[in-house]
Amino acid sequence: MTDALQEEWFRAAYQQSYQPVVAYLRRRIPSNDVEDVLSVVMTRVWQTRDTIPPNLLESPLPWFFGIAHNVVSEYFRSSTRRSDHETIMDPGDVAGGGSSTDVAEGVVESFRVKAALALLSDADREILLLAAWDGLTTVELASTLQVKPAAARVRLHRARIRFAEALHTVEEQ
Repeated sequence: MTDALQEEWFRAAYQQSYQPVVAYLRRRIPSNDVEDVLSVVMTRVWQTRDTIPPNLLESPLPWFFGIAHNVVSEYFRSSTRRSDHETIMDPGDVAGGGSSTDVAEGVVESFRVKAALALLSDADREILLLAAWDGLTTVELASTLQVKPAAARVRLHRARIRFAEALHTVEEQ
């Protein structure tokens, strides 16, 4: 691709991926760091644009998620200013409106889900969030996690089983 075509591709890919990547980051890191981490993600996407698999050129979201996943991992590995992780998901984000009962039920359910997710391994939590919240298909999961589609399918299936068990454990408490 020529420089002009690369710039055009990046602009289109950025537009398509911006909101999903921001949502992904907001669920994983403190909100005051999202802009900085997003900047690193987008810079890396630009720097590695020559290595994107050809099958992802038209739909690069899994590529963006893969890079975002790596940047978030680096963020937590290098983070020495935090002794404990802040909230992954703001309970206020669960309720988009409705009655106060609906809001309360949404908050309670979000805490149950969060508690169950906390019981899972990082790998299980990551694949579940990518599939459920980010809406990635098995093929996109495979690309993001750099595994074969069959392996992604098996990992997702096993993670769902472990999540159901964790949710059951949380609900019994």
